[in-house]
Amino acid sequence: MPNCSYCGKPAGLFHRSHDECRAQFERAMGTVPLFFAKLLESDLPADRFQQLLAEVAARFHIAPKKLRSLSIEGIEAMMQASLAQGLMTPDDEDRILDIAEALGLSLSDVPVLEDRLVKIRALRDLDDGQTPDRIEVVGPMPIDLDPGEAIIWIINRVRSYRPPGEPTPRRAPFPTQRDMPDYFSPASLGKQAAPVSGLIERPESDLMITDRHLFIVSSERHAKIPLSKVEAFHTYSNGFQIIRAGKNAHPLTFIVDDPWFAANLIVKLGRLPSNSGPQLEGAWKTT
Repeated sequence: MPNCSYCGKPAGLFHRSHDECRAQFERAMGTVPLFFAKLLESDLPADRFQQLLAEVAARFHIAPKKLRSLSIEGIEAMMQASLAQGLMTPDDEDRILDIAEALGLSLSDVPVLEDRLVKIRALRDLDDGQTPDRIEVVGPMPIDLDPGEAIIWIINRVRSYRPPGEPTPRRAPFPTQRDMPDYFSPASLGKQAAPVSGLIERPESDLMITDRHLFIVSSERHAKIPLSKVEAFHTYSNGFQIIRAGKNAHPLTFIVDDPWFAANLIVKLGRLPSNSGPQLEGAWKTT
């Protein structure tokens, strides 16, 4: 007679598990990650949470390998909850790292968290009036920077698009920086992908972002866009679009791997006093 795949006790002829064991297991799988997000507002010690989680796993027959997978999902849920209303605070970051450590997880075990924390710290630097210094450029620079200009980030393998033909006057105002929030949550980007049908795709490139410019760098050509010339900005679930000041400037659409970070970084940089050109005075400020 086969044993239950959950509790290990006899399951009955032609049965691989008890209905009750399977129901308890499935219920636990759906609810355990939710417990993690609530930890941000709880003072429950991290080691005590680890003990409670182990008790839940034993009670509902969650194997160690599956519990580890659930724990990683839970850490990611904590991160998402922290970013839902604003940029992750240092206190939330410490709390997430404490919980991960108590569960035996390192940053390398949760790659999405490791990557996101580096980006969050760069955004916090800007909020604190500091120039982020989070990346290292190896090899010769393909472009020349202005004196004192600092590289903030490089986004690799970017796809970019522009409309065909000559630029045409815009009949309706695009969402301007004045309309942009101080912070884009992941959910605020929406589910709409950037509409690129009918647009001309440029060769895949790298987008180098400095405190003054956006540089589109490819093997064929380089383009330099002053942040002070960005007149309007629109976000999508997979990228963003910028509209530059001037009658002869095409709107440019970019598809990037992390639109949440790109949107927050560019808007924060555009609001620096050095990027508020006379023609766009106050444009990067919210109303």
